[in-house]
Amino acid sequence: MMGGAGVIQVQTMRYDTAMPTLRYHNSLSGAFGEVGVPVMDAAEYLTYKPNHDEGNDTDWQRAVMRNAYSNRHHLSLAVGSERNGIYASLGHQKENGVLRYSGFQQNHARLNMHGVSRSGKTTVTLTSYIAQRDAERPDQYAFREAVFYNPTRAVYDSSGNLTTTGSSERPNPVGNLLEDRSLARTREWTAGLHLEHRTPKNWEWDYSVSVRKRGFYTGNLSQGLTPRMFYSSSDRQHGFARIGMRKKYQIKKAIFRHWTSVEASILLEENRFFTIPDTDSVNIDFELLMDPFSVWDEDGDVILDEKTEQDKMMASGNIGGSLEFNTFELSGGGRYDRLFYENGHAGRWFFHSRVSSDLKPMLTADWINRSRLSLGFGKTGLAYITDIFSSQYLANTRGGEYVPRQDLNDDQLNEAMTEIDLQLDFSFFKDRLSATVNVYNKNLIDQQLGDYSDGEIGIRGWDVLLGYQMVKNKKLDWRSIVRFSAYRASIYSYGSEPEPTPIEFAIFLFNYEEIELEHYGPVGQIQGYKTDGTITFGRYNSLDLDGDFRRDRTMLGKAHPSFGIAYTSQLKFGPWDGALRMRSMIGHDLINTYRYRGEMLTSLEQNMVNTADFNEDRRFEENVIHDIFVEKASFLKLDLLVLGYKLPMKKAHLRFYLMGENLLTLTNYSGIDPEPRYQRSGIALAGGMEELDTYFRSKRITIGAQLAL
Repeated sequence: MMGGAGVIQVQTMRYDTAMPTLRYHNSLSGAFGEVGVPVMDAAEYLTYKPNHDEGNDTDWQRAVMRNAYSNRHHLSLAVGSERNGIYASLGHQKENGVLRYSGFQQNHARLNMHGVSRSGKTTVTLTSYIAQRDAERPDQYAFREAVFYNPTRAVYDSSGNLTTTGSSERPNPVGNLLEDRSLARTREWTAGLHLEHRTPKNWEWDYSVSVRKRGFYTGNLSQGLTPRMFYSSSDRQHGFARIGMRKKYQIKKAIFRHWTSVEASILLEENRFFTIPDTDSVNIDFELLMDPFSVWDEDGDVILDEKTEQDKMMASGNIGGSLEFNTFELSGGGRYDRLFYENGHAGRWFFHSRVSSDLKPMLTADWINRSRLSLGFGKTGLAYITDIFSSQYLANTRGGEYVPRQDLNDDQLNEAMTEIDLQLDFSFFKDRLSATVNVYNKNLIDQQLGDYSDGEIGIRGWDVLLGYQMVKNKKLDWRSIVRFSAYRASIYSYGSEPEPTPIEFAIFLFNYEEIELEHYGPVGQIQGYKTDGTITFGRYNSLDLDGDFRRDRTMLGKAHPSFGIAYTSQLKFGPWDGALRMRSMIGHDLINTYRYRGEMLTSLEQNMVNTADFNEDRRFEENVIHDIFVEKASFLKLDLLVLGYKLPMKKAHLRFYLMGENLLTLTNYSGIDPEPRYQRSGIALAGGMEELDTYFRSKRITIGAQLAL
């Protein structure tokens, strides 16, 4: 199964037969790009800037992008039965990125074994996994530079060398991809033991122990004014242990279950950071990441060296239970985590409960097969403590320094989330139609809203999920699911002030904008100024809306969508199978930053965005947002389309499939990607802006074959 970001997800299975089962899966994918920002070609460019003519016509967006390809192999062998068995797998994937000089290669192997005692009361499972991933990422600003680069300049000069920018000798965007790039290698292995045992009195115990070692090595190459490489390495060793128990009691018609567990995990990490100068004469490769001092002397060439070590431990406890009586059910549970690190310790806790009951006694219609009402409540305290095993923790810690966010919350008590929801589940017409309706309310207290303040946010919303078995017989099975959703996020309080105060954030490199807040106002307001399109001194004029002879700030749009809908359909007809997934988000807006930056005529040689709103009288960027750059971004997307065919074979299974992803987007938004932007730079109130480094999501076509013997 293919996961996000090219990750291969392997599902361990137990097989009902003692016959060995061999499976092989191969797929070949192609990602096909398209130009995202409409800029001027050479002829249009020279109309406004004839002094910068270099005699060529180059599409720089296409020059830095490419059609990318990915090849994946996965081989697995399962031997044994439900009671005793072995599962082994090998995987390989290689992918070239859509941006030139980007991509990754990954190899992994897995071996799992399980066995059940003769009495059937004890099960032992052993797991092991090893993997290596090499990734290459070019300069993240290359696409932005390509959008605004001089279209009359060639990629290569007459000698076959990459062209440069005037007297600065800075490489063109293609050269930046090659010279300013980063390499990363990840190595890891994991081993674990899991044991389940049932005692004569029906107590069920489970024990788990696992160890994991992970190394992450990166080299960021920068040619700039002084060529150098920024190197970092991180070696982490994890240990985890868990003991849990559960038991079931039955007293007449009442069934009671309870469970509890204790967990402990430890992380030992060593991180190193240093800078190496004079890298222009050295070929940076993945092997060099493993031993950088084979080229550079550790004492002489390293100009900055930092090495940190830190150990962390987390202890956790879980407890919960449930009670069932006729159609009534009550369940609840809680968890507490305590993290110990070098400079102190901090904790977090969770609590959840749910009560539910069938409505069948009150709904007696024959066409109603099932009806159930449930009410849930949950509360989380100090939710900012992250799991030391989570990918978020591994990505966000630098130098082994992990301290919970206490800059806003000195009391360490109030940051929390409370959630309550009401849910109705129905099924009708012999279970062919099912429906789930969920209404929820969340309060997030003392959450970080800006750089220097905290506050409370309330989120209210609803979800409706409809499933329909459209056709089901011996030849045809067709089912569909539709999901409708809507929510509103509001500011309940902001900091310690009686009224919310403006927050300021950078909208571009040197320009700053404020967001005026109001109690119970919506989160994600896009605020700015209206303009009538007239220009004074090279900038758009802002309107006076109330007649006080001053420009007036107003709400120009909103970052959060008003409504969402998703449709999924699966079909099987004889040896054929298919799947379809479509999605739509309605009611949100986006600031088109490429238009803001490019719809003007400057004295520089940069290219210009060619839209109907281009105005040669505009010569400078405004330090505010105008409504002319805020666009409606509602969209309808065809996310997935799959067609498969299974060959009729007696002793083997062979399936071929064709899959398309991101095939179609219908929207009036003129930018690159109309997906909502819910926040910016970690500030929840500053969403709705498409970053300048955004480049388009490419269409992907995959052909594959799955063989089972």
